[in-house]
Amino acid sequence: MHPYNMASIFFNFGTEGATAGEKSYYFDDVKFGEKALNLQESNIQEVKVYPNPSSDLWNISSDNNDIKQLELYNLGGELIHVLTSNNNVTIIDGTHLIDGIYLCKISSNSGVSILKLVKN
Repeated sequence: MHPYNMASIFFNFGTEGATAGEKSYYFDDVKFGEKALNLQESNIQEVKVYPNPSSDLWNISSDNNDIKQLELYNLGGELIHVLTSNNNVTIIDGTHLIDGIYLCKISSNSGVSILKLVKN
């Protein structure tokens, strides 16, 4: 995961300033997805995903560790799928998902890793 230090928020996107009128918006406690989901940097070695992007299935593999659990999140932080496993390779079926980006939290005996999955 890459650290993010800026957010761009567009109100009335595509509407010219004079048409939208002058307004002020104030924000407090803005959090980026990684922190809001309480996700950490990867610490499981040798975790791979293929194909990525995918239109239907992702293979998640770990050369040295048995995968115990996969949690799939949308970018809004909503947990949308949990899969338990005791293998080095686990398949995620994404046929029911809409196109977009998802985060996969992978838990194994040696720790937790986060992968970005792209559905197209």
